Amino acid sequence: MSNNICGRAQSVRIDSDAQSLASTFDEVYRLDEQRQKLLKATRGIEPVWIAFRFDKYWRTVLPRIMGSPTIWLAFAAYATFASIARVDLMDFSQEELTRSASDLTNNSVLITFLLTFYFGYCYNRHYQMYAQSTRCAESVIETTAKICIYLRSDEDIERVWRAVNLAHLSGYVGLATVYTNRNLLFAFARNNELLCDDDESQRLTMLDVESTKQRACIECTAWALRVISEAREREELFGPEVADITKSVLQLQEAMAALYHYQFQVMPFIYVHMISLSSSVYIILYAAFKGMQFSPESTWLFGFAMPLINILILATSLVGLGSVGHTLANPLGGELEDFAVLSFLQSALDRSKQLMEGFKNGPKGEDQRKSTKQPRQSRGRPSGSTLDSEQTSTRLDAGDNGSAGKSVALP
Repeated sequence: MSNNICGRAQSVRIDSDAQSLASTFDEVYRLDEQRQKLLKATRGIEPVWIAFRFDKYWRTVLPRIMGSPTIWLAFAAYATFASIARVDLMDFSQEELTRSASDLTNNSVLITFLLTFYFGYCYNRHYQMYAQSTRCAESVIETTAKICIYLRSDEDIERVWRAVNLAHLSGYVGLATVYTNRNLLFAFARNNELLCDDDESQRLTMLDVESTKQRACIECTAWALRVISEAREREELFGPEVADITKSVLQLQEAMAALYHYQFQVMPFIYVHMISLSSSVYIILYAAFKGMQFSPESTWLFGFAMPLINILILATSLVGLGSVGHTLANPLGGELEDFAVLSFLQSALDRSKQLMEGFKNGPKGEDQRKSTKQPRQSRGRPSGSTLDSEQTSTRLDAGDNGSAGKSVALP
């Protein structure tokens, strides 16, 4: 059991874009802060000037490009064929070289289309996953608002609030391999008093959130629905109210399930391999043809340096576009460009908690200030009642703060 709490074993593979697995909650917190700073810098720097922010170059695509084998193979091909052409060891006419280079250039349209399509897919995937992440957070807020209106017991309100926030939290831990029981789940839950019951803590430990993926999120959702069911059995809630709360709770489950679907299904390997192979071959051949043009009559500036710069620009565009697309396609990894998941969780928890406390402790109406607070009674119809339809209209309180209710005719 203790092994489960400590997180997954070191042998478990993490995402390819994660440099390491955070071992503590403090490391996750610092990573989230860095993501916030990077987002702030992106919003605050104009695109015209961002290229001159040399202090940010370590966070750009350039380090990834320089680590790509395609780049170094292209440089090697360029240097090799430039050396051969310089000493005039190649037996070909300038017309043949020009024709072959023109044919290769025509293929650039196809390569550009393939990479653009791939990048568009990755960007759309990134946007859709962000939309589902915000939907998860808003579902927590919406559920909290409804339980504050409908539920009579402060204890029931808190139980549902803790359950939906635990579902939100455990959903991300099961979803992203960079988050574990140790570095996020139990630390975040303890810091925000989400696990007040030892039975709940033991149950989550038994579920092994990291391995069972969405199961823990479904379990916590069931905890919230059980509270609603118990309130209905006590005749504190009616069918329409139960349906309204249940809809909001299940919206959280639905949005989290959509994130799991996105994370599971990626672009087929065969297409990604085709893009990688075709773009790599194109860059290497392009570099080789540029090297062949470095004839004995060519100058070092326009015959060697300028073509080399041209190759660098082309490689930066093609390899860089593929690298950025890969980062966008997996926004739940360990890079700084990925989602600030901890901020999502903390924001949803803080806003829902503020809503709950404001509903409970906010200013009361005039009638409530004059009256003594009494426990709200069941709205169920008394057994054997013979009241007619006009006498069975009863007022529903909106909460302990005395908010105005609504009249509902009991059947």
